Amino acid sequence: MPFVFGGGIVKPISILNDVLGPVMRGPSSSHTAGSFHIGTLARSLLGDVPASVTFTFDPGGSYAEVYRQQGSDLAFAAGLMGWTITDERFQQALDLAAAQGLSITFAIERLPDADHPNSALT
Repeated sequence: MPFVFGGGIVKPISILNDVLGPVMRGPSSSHTAGSFHIGTLARSLLGDVPASVTFTFDPGGSYAEVYRQQGSDLAFAAGLMGWTITDERFQQALDLAAAQGLSITFAIERLPDADHPNSALT
């Protein structure tokens, strides 16, 4: 329940969302939620939804093996489109992106500077 503080309404702190961490979509915080935040950041830096984007993963990294199974592909798309991570359309993100004219491709290629298993080039 909100309470009044200094003339404005302040929402109480949620132990789960504000202290332990924000609401995330699984199954993996690094592959799903992390990918969503990369997509969101890319959109923010561009100022709008791009026309096309290619996400490239190093073959020796974990993304190359599991990006579909972990929902990374959907998360990148949802972030690029400016959705929230809990958007009910999440499972249709790739189809809806394509329907809106956003071309998203995924490539597995050697990334010379990959220094982490979750390295991606956008």
